[in-house]
Amino acid sequence: MDPVTTVALIAAIGAALALPMVLRARSNSRRQADPVWRAVAARRGGSAGADGLAVEVDDVRVHVTLQAVVKGQPDIRWYVRARAAYVCGSGPSFEIAEQGFGAALGRSVGLRVTDVTFGDAAFEEQFVVHTDDAPAVAGALSDATRARLVRIPQQKWAHADGRNVVVEVEESMPTVVLVEALVDMAAAVAGFGRERLERLRGLPGARSIARARAQHGFACVEVAGPHASVTVGPRDDAPAGSLVAWTRAREGTTFSVDIEAGALVGGELPRGLLSPVAAGVLQRVGRAELESDGDEIRILWVEWPDAGAIEAGVELLDAIAAPPSAGAFR
Repeated sequence: MDPVTTVALIAAIGAALALPMVLRARSNSRRQADPVWRAVAARRGGSAGADGLAVEVDDVRVHVTLQAVVKGQPDIRWYVRARAAYVCGSGPSFEIAEQGFGAALGRSVGLRVTDVTFGDAAFEEQFVVHTDDAPAVAGALSDATRARLVRIPQQKWAHADGRNVVVEVEESMPTVVLVEALVDMAAAVAGFGRERLERLRGLPGARSIARARAQHGFACVEVAGPHASVTVGPRDDAPAGSLVAWTRAREGTTFSVDIEAGALVGGELPRGLLSPVAAGVLQRVGRAELESDGDEIRILWVEWPDAGAIEAGVELLDAIAAPPSAGAFR
């Protein structure tokens, strides 16, 4: 038998021998974690199950799980992981890790080893932060969040990919105190951009829809117009960071156009869909995509617009939903 085959065979045998141990350890640890999930769920109004804990904090839904990672036989590492999506669909990407020897040495000789500084000596002596958007990360990591990270004695990390935030701690037996701290940290960071939701709630006649009741995964608002009910918010089926307004389409109505500088570009609306008197609304919508798949009509702003543009978008969709009128609008 050649050396490569021998090594592969040994590795396969080792994995096979380790599997029962991993499964047994996973079952025991998760069984021990179940009372903690239930206790936090009872305290925070969440739900607990075999796969962990779900808690909603100010429109942010946080999932907490216990994860096993096999580093080698018999080395199994356990991590308590809290995960949440940014409340507005997107936020800064970053990585936070405890300083290693190299970072500490670099700092001691005056090298810049982190991309963000907070003027927080306790945090900056313990962690390094890597990001391409330092101002946003500085805004996302509040004083309270940084203090909670510092106080956790176990090894810990936090990172975000622009859409989701993860905070995790190496620990096989979570406690209520630890889990609640992770929930609060993940929710606080994922709440970045919450003022955008407040902008939506300020729309005339807006009714808030909590994330738990929202169809597309994010908290949003519903505005009742003369002809239609228009929903506005981020969506899990739209690009990260975009805002969408949508309502029911007239049966069989399909189209796709761009709105630029108050004009429709790259197509036209079906005849009679929109009265020419509504042309002035387009001037206020800003740059966006307007489309219908026959079930719903959507306006998608790639970047969050100002309040005036959002209100104009709601008006435009309400006008499109009005009873058919004569004439074409291009």
